[in-house]
Amino acid sequence: MRCLIEKILYGLTGCLSNLFNYSVYTNNVNQKLRPPCFLVELINSDTKNYLGLRHDCINAFDIIHFSNDKKEILYAVGEKLTVGMEWIILSDKSKLHGTNMHYEIIDGVLHFFVNYNLGVNLILPDENEKMKDLEYGGVNLDSNS
Repeated sequence: MRCLIEKILYGLTGCLSNLFNYSVYTNNVNQKLRPPCFLVELINSDTKNYLGLRHDCINAFDIIHFSNDKKEILYAVGEKLTVGMEWIILSDKSKLHGTNMHYEIIDGVLHFFVNYNLGVNLILPDENEKMKDLEYGGVNLDSNS
């Protein structure tokens, strides 16, 4: 699932860069933030299983906007995010729709919350292929050797 999160982060950061001319961070930067900027954090990733091999991956993000602006400006940024983050373009050029969008200002910091959900069909390996060419520490553990 990590690959999916990286695709979403690619789309999120690209969209933020297009909307605003601010730095965008995706990792904890420990006091090195220079406002105005954004910090994107994955809050929660959940999987809902359906019949067969279908799953929904529900990914909740917090886009945190650090600035020294007044609340009125933060409201305007929140509204721009609500419109601008509705669709993001992933690294494979597909589009992903944002849901459950809302924002709040906590201690002078804007938090914009959005979910990006993906439907996934798992593909199981063929029974005969499961152990083929399995290596550990440079040693071939292939059960057919």
